[in-house]
Amino acid sequence: PLEDDEIRLVILQSKTETDTIECHMVYETFDTAIQNTYEALSYTWVSPNSPRLKINMDDATCKVRENLWWALYHLRREKEVRRIWIDALCINQADANERNHQVSQMGRIYSEAECVDVWLGRASVEDANAFESLRHLGRNAPFGSSRISKVDWFSSHQDRWQDIKNLSTRAYWTRLWIIQEFALAKRICLYYDNMIIDEREMCDTIVELEDIYVEFAERESEQKLLDLEMEMEP
Repeated sequence: PLEDDEIRLVILQSKTETDTIECHMVYETFDTAIQNTYEALSYTWVSPNSPRLKINMDDATCKVRENLWWALYHLRREKEVRRIWIDALCINQADANERNHQVSQMGRIYSEAECVDVWLGRASVEDANAFESLRHLGRNAPFGSSRISKVDWFSSHQDRWQDIKNLSTRAYWTRLWIIQEFALAKRICLYYDNMIIDEREMCDTIVELEDIYVEFAERESEQKLLDLEMEMEP
């Protein structure tokens, strides 16, 4: 069992020649974990009936839900290990006292993490297009030197706009915990299969989406005024 000032961390080993996921569990005090730095995973457990896949933990085999397996698979680095706090693995779910105490500490766990890794799940072709569109927005790539209107660009790429809307309805965004995890994070990285959006790109993307909304609202308002004027003409 954990002491009150302890947490577990998963040491995610680097990639192997196979799909095998190798992990090691360590126990550390909060102060030690902060000093050595760690990341925290934000994801959804998905359905309790989802398939369970094998990972190797301390030379033993254990099973995790499919969504977590894919998160671990894509979070592996080429040559370096990652120190990650993952609720499903780092909390003894069968121990009510430990679970309740660790849940009460989650605010601190996420706020002290070097980075919060947001796993959105596996991506379809449409999801990949949406993710790439968001990255383009963050970099202002579709507009740039041509200065094409953002609304005009999306009007000519309706499929991309629909893909982004579909991406926003994924199960991850329905979790209540994400408000705390996002608000407390020092840094955030979004992962979607092997695609990544870092915090700076994400903030730039939000600004661009706000600009698109404002421009669209202004155009809609102008069109309504024109329509009204036409109706009032004798």
